[in-house]
Amino acid sequence: AVLLGVDGGLDALKVLDRFEKDYGNDGGARTVDDNDGIVTVQVYNAAISACSRSKNNSAEKRVSRIDGWQVALSILQRMRRYGPSPNDQTYANILQACAESGQINVALSLLKELQKSSFPLTSKIYLPLLKACANTRNVNVAQSLIESMKENSLRITIEHMNSYLSVVAKCKESARALEILNEMFDSKVGDQAIVPNLITLNTVLSACANSDDFESARDLLEQIKEGRFKVAARGGTNSRKSREDVIRPDIVSYNTVISCADPQMALELIHEMRLSRRNRDGVVLPNSVSFTNAINRCRVFINKSQSIDERDAVLDIALTLLELAGDDNVNVYVYSAAIWTAEAVGNYQVACSLLRGMKNCTPNNVCYDGVISSLAQHGLHREALYIYYEMKKKALSATRKTYQKVAFAVRNSRESELFESLTRQAALLEGVLSGMSDRDKEVAIGGPLFESLLAVYGEILSSSNGGSGMHEKQRAFRAARMTFDSIVGSVDDACLTAMLAVCSAASPSNWNEAVTLLHSSDIICGEARGPGKVTKRALSNAVIACAKANEWGEGLNLIELYGNCRYGLFQRVGCFSFNTYQF
Repeated sequence: AVLLGVDGGLDALKVLDRFEKDYGNDGGARTVDDNDGIVTVQVYNAAISACSRSKNNSAEKRVSRIDGWQVALSILQRMRRYGPSPNDQTYANILQACAESGQINVALSLLKELQKSSFPLTSKIYLPLLKACANTRNVNVAQSLIESMKENSLRITIEHMNSYLSVVAKCKESARALEILNEMFDSKVGDQAIVPNLITLNTVLSACANSDDFESARDLLEQIKEGRFKVAARGGTNSRKSREDVIRPDIVSYNTVISCADPQMALELIHEMRLSRRNRDGVVLPNSVSFTNAINRCRVFINKSQSIDERDAVLDIALTLLELAGDDNVNVYVYSAAIWTAEAVGNYQVACSLLRGMKNCTPNNVCYDGVISSLAQHGLHREALYIYYEMKKKALSATRKTYQKVAFAVRNSRESELFESLTRQAALLEGVLSGMSDRDKEVAIGGPLFESLLAVYGEILSSSNGGSGMHEKQRAFRAARMTFDSIVGSVDDACLTAMLAVCSAASPSNWNEAVTLLHSSDIICGEARGPGKVTKRALSNAVIACAKANEWGEGLNLIELYGNCRYGLFQRVGCFSFNTYQF
């Protein structure tokens, strides 16, 4: 009971050690066959099961899962040496711990070891491996596991097949999923009768939706509605004779098909669900997910459409869906889908109207990002900045897209005075930077704003005159360096490339700064710890900075170090190729 409440392998091991000390047989080692004591195989199984569970804190969660599979294997070794003897549940729990830690190869190695031993394999052992394949999207391994079960004459249950189909669905293989379903329908999976259930059918629908195969999804939904699939109900001794219950589509079935339908078909499916209240059975009313999926399909369709009239027509469908959602089914996700649909059309008036008219919920950062993006498309930098600062005032976390669109709005303003003034652009972006938290100053979030601001400084330094005097250019370089240094944590390639461009644009060229940055950055090739690597662009800017200062030796050293183009060959650094530069 105590172990069932423990999360994490290390904590479970401590509890197990305490139990063994207090309740072990005479406090000493047990024989392998001793299962009669208080510390039974069930206690060990509970400890191993805890190895696959994680704590709530995200950092502790990662550490717990990494340690969990190792602790589980150590407990197995203890059981093999001192007892009690492990059973099929023991191995199932160990495989589950390995799977949750992402150690699929370790789990497969353990399975091969069991297959070669005299241990009697059971169906229970294969289930966690199939679920792990779903997480890793490894359909070939999942198929080999099913084949192995057939070869060993193990009973394949509907749960095994549903896990297998889940792998196929995540790999977007609708044809294979339909083929497996037909085999199950014909009751010929390894000469075993496996009757598909609603989870099976919904998983196949998911495979079709993930493959964007609406026709197959719609056909299967129609078959379900027509009662093709039936499940034999089990009757007790006092019940009537067994009858066959027809499988009816549920809300998941409809929502899955809607997620791959075109806007008009999505609207028709919503109407069909609304009218299902008239049916004697099988009533499936749309929920917020239904409307969110339908409106999202409008946005996807708009991105593929070419005609303006078609885009407006699809936006009308999205707004109709929003109206049909009503107060009962509307939430922030429905609104955010509608806002981003308006953004895809380029209608910032509708996007702003939806943000201001939200009912029964408060906007989140996704809603604000959609409005900022729609305003940025039209160069409305004042309005975009107003929405951004309103978002910050409400303590909503900015995203990478937030800063990407804010920077785009400033850099592409339709106000000619701002568009033509690099100094004013820098001032506005500096104002945004000054209010960013340390979290936002990491490149994973604020990278686009850093890159845009550094690009502005580089353009100021590159301008021949344009009102940019020597004093202003010196200030621009100092500000660029301060901006670059204010990045929290690792630097990505885009920001490093922009800063190296600033060094090469300076007059005289700051080649020594460029070389130092290239050498000292924590994203440079080989043993890189950061999210990016040195690219051809970054190396080019550093070499150009050296060339402008007539530091040919330094430039050639950089090429030799990071490009190494001797004998006319290319050396790959990270995942990029570098060419020889000719001066």
